[in-house]
Amino acid sequence: MPDFSADLNKLLDAADAWQDASVEFNTSAEKAKSIQESHAEVVWAVFQEVWTSQVKAAEYLKNRLTEGRDEASAIGNVLNHVAAVYKEKDENFANVLIKLQGE
Repeated sequence: MPDFSADLNKLLDAADAWQDASVEFNTSAEKAKSIQESHAEVVWAVFQEVWTSQVKAAEYLKNRLTEGRDEASAIGNVLNHVAAVYKEKDENFANVLIKLQGE
């Protein structure tokens, strides 16, 4: 069996970094949404086709950033769960060792 070790602090740091990335993705998605929803009252006349393309691009970007936000958050949640499981297993093993030393 391969030798495997995990540093809980690094797992938690990585989870936090993914959660931070999720927040940044969300901030960017909100900015893209504001572009998409801006200037709706303007009559663009000859520039309407260009503005429509701009709105579609902003919507596409917002959707991709929202997906990125959700996936980054999911990765952070998984890493937090893995860290919690490792911590619990480690504490249980430590308790077994303490009991064995006491006997």
